[in-house]
Amino acid sequence: MSQAPKDDNSSQPELLPLAKAEWESAFDAVSDLVMVLDGRYQIVRANRALSDRLGLPYSKIIGQPCHRLLHGLNAPPDYCPHHLLLHDGREHSSEIYEAGLGGHFLVTCLPLRDGQGRLAGAVHIARDINDGKSAELTTRQQNLCLKALHDTALDLMNRRDLSGLLTTMLEQAAGLMDSSLGWIALLEGSHMVFTLGAGLLKSQPRILVAPGQGFTGRVWRAAAPLALDNYQEVPDRLTSPAWAEVKAVAGVPIVCQGQVQGVLAVARTSRQPAFKPAEIEMLARFGALASLAMDNARLHEDARRELAERRQAEEALEWELMVNSAQARLAHYLISPDLDLPTVANAVLELAQGMTSARDGFVGNLEPATHGMVCRTHALIMDESRPMALGQPDPVFASDPGGQYPGLWGYALNTGSAFFTNDPASHPGSLETSPGRIAPRNFLAVPVVMEGELLGLIALANSCQGFTSRDQQAVGRLAELYALALHRQRAQDDRERLSDQLRHNQKMEALVSLAGGVAHDFNNILGTILGFTEIALDENRQGGSAEEDLENVLASCQRAKDLVGRLLSFSRPGREERQAIDLAPLLEEACQLLRVNLPTNIAIECDAQAGGPLALAAPNQIHQVIMNLCANAAQALDGGGRITLGLSAVGPAHGALAQLHGLPAGNYLRLLVADDGPGMDPSLQEHIFEPFFSTKREKGSGLGLAVVHGIIQAHQGGLQVSSAPGQGSSFSLLLPQAQPAGQLGATAGQGEAPPPTGLTLRGNERIMVVDDEPALLEVVRRMLGTLGYRVEVYSDSQTALFALRSRPWDFDLLLTDQTMPGLTGDRLAAEALRLRPELPVLVCTGFSQSLSQERARSLGIRQLLMKPLSRQQLAQALRQALEHPAGTAASYINPF
Repeated sequence: MSQAPKDDNSSQPELLPLAKAEWESAFDAVSDLVMVLDGRYQIVRANRALSDRLGLPYSKIIGQPCHRLLHGLNAPPDYCPHHLLLHDGREHSSEIYEAGLGGHFLVTCLPLRDGQGRLAGAVHIARDINDGKSAELTTRQQNLCLKALHDTALDLMNRRDLSGLLTTMLEQAAGLMDSSLGWIALLEGSHMVFTLGAGLLKSQPRILVAPGQGFTGRVWRAAAPLALDNYQEVPDRLTSPAWAEVKAVAGVPIVCQGQVQGVLAVARTSRQPAFKPAEIEMLARFGALASLAMDNARLHEDARRELAERRQAEEALEWELMVNSAQARLAHYLISPDLDLPTVANAVLELAQGMTSARDGFVGNLEPATHGMVCRTHALIMDESRPMALGQPDPVFASDPGGQYPGLWGYALNTGSAFFTNDPASHPGSLETSPGRIAPRNFLAVPVVMEGELLGLIALANSCQGFTSRDQQAVGRLAELYALALHRQRAQDDRERLSDQLRHNQKMEALVSLAGGVAHDFNNILGTILGFTEIALDENRQGGSAEEDLENVLASCQRAKDLVGRLLSFSRPGREERQAIDLAPLLEEACQLLRVNLPTNIAIECDAQAGGPLALAAPNQIHQVIMNLCANAAQALDGGGRITLGLSAVGPAHGALAQLHGLPAGNYLRLLVADDGPGMDPSLQEHIFEPFFSTKREKGSGLGLAVVHGIIQAHQGGLQVSSAPGQGSSFSLLLPQAQPAGQLGATAGQGEAPPPTGLTLRGNERIMVVDDEPALLEVVRRMLGTLGYRVEVYSDSQTALFALRSRPWDFDLLLTDQTMPGLTGDRLAAEALRLRPELPVLVCTGFSQSLSQERARSLGIRQLLMKPLSRQQLAQALRQALEHPAGTAASYINPF
């Protein structure tokens, strides 16, 4: 029996090289990509398929780390199956996009152990699944595209806000293209502007792109879809860190109404594949539909904007109508003949409150002289809200010594600028609110300015809805009209001051022109007094009767007294009160003065009968009117002629004449001044009442007729001129009659009034008389002595004061002159009343501008008497002061 052959191990070494060769041949024949990795991720084996796929010789593969060779990374990515296998020692399989291998692969990683079972590495088998993946991707992308197109179509119907639509478009495009990066740029003027970003590009700054600049500019200029595989090779690309991750880019234009209005772009990183033509086509389809959606959204936004603008225009129109209506109401006050500033101020405040819903406020003006703020309205708020009672004087708020005004209202005046604040506590002009006072919740102030000059202020507070710039603008419009009202008021005040000044100047001119006549008359009066006094003395020495001569002396003194009274009336400042007067004596006196002053070749005729109807007029002003008209007529009569003065009554039956002068029907007195000079043509008559207009500059100031016109208007009278070349000139004046004449008491030229009923003119009281004129002092002493009084006279006021201090109860009345050296009458009166408050004090003066009736009353002086005084006037004044109780108001006795 034969034995089985034994194994011949001697032949085994010959078989190993053959087996190794066969294994390597089989390893290289595998179509899958196979490689063996050790524990350090280095490739220790690789088959031919891997070498061919990489295009590298075997020697360039062995020893390379897998992540560097295939991914260009310095460390393995987190999704690496070899990394996972080394961690848990188990088999792993996953689909991976291998950029270095150019496609999608199913990678299976199998553990490789040594003889002791320890993990030594892994075998990687990568199967190419690009064809299946491509089909799967295409199907998925088509589904995504359809869904995206469907969603975009819904947006086309439903989306109305452009901002939300842009966000949706970018999100859907990124999802469609399997990308997380993208952006939208929109056209603004001549540039594309980066408007919205996704992924790493979400927080990009506002980037401006010109046509053809960068990828966005290229899509814009081409107006067609564009794709690039390597964005980093674009020369003018964006280089900020966020854009460094961008590799493949694809973009489509957003076209609205035939013009490129924007660019939609998506991008992929280096770990993702480039965009395929099918993807670009789907992106283009999406872009076309997105363009329609965006166009629809823009049209809707334009329509909404147009509606909003229309509503704003309607509101603005309503607001403008409201403001115009307010201005028209104010304009009504401005054009009224009589401007009432408080009424205008209250109307301004009412309208301002209505337009701004302000609860409180005030309207005021600055006084030019003091710069104090005068509040003209009755809803006042400075640092509190408190109503003003009607009838109270307007409050005045002054500035500090530096000329600055306090508080929020003062801030507007100090800066000269309008402002409003809805947080007054934080405003620099706010003051700390005093306890118990109301702090404004909001505040608006508009200075009233005219030609750069600050005139006043409109201030409002506590609006229920807060103030706006439109409120400030509306109040500013009202302030412009209020400025006109203040300007007109100032102009009226200036005209009145000018008129007063003109009248005063005319008085002075009249006094200068009449000085010669006054001197002539006064010399005649003095001559009469001297002559009759000498005759009386001679007759008295011869034992004859001088009664008739002394009466003539007294009559001449009365004429001198009247003449001095006329002169003093010219010199006294202020406006003269109108009274019932007989105009005939005024005309006669004017004729006498004119006959003295005018050349002898000018005749003067006066047709006026005393005792007729009385006129309601100011005597001195009418006297000035007569003199001015006669002086004007005299200037016209250079070669001689005639001036005629006439006075006649005009009753209701002559209403046509009053209507001709623009006056209401009634009883008037007609004063006529006419001359037979060369007359005036109509063009000259149009200007004769204008101030400073004169045809003979060298002879006149051009003020006379302007003053005449102003005085007659102030008397509610009429003035008419009738003249023609070669026919002379006639000035006809109408003055209202006094009603009724019999009840108006004493009038000019009627002499002294009788003493009050039941008042005796005698007494036995002790009277102190003080006057620095010895002769006059003696006259008064003798007058009072004849009336029964006990009189003690002093020619020195200091000595009189010493007597009062020594014997205050020895005197029942003090009669003192005003103008004295050392101690004036008013000061002596004040000292006397300090010693004895109930002592009656009378002060006499010939002319004093320092002591007025009001000041005399404030000092406690019973009466202020004007020199010279007759015995009857002096007796009446003494009895009235002695018999009236202490503390009665001072009266003013004017003998003229």
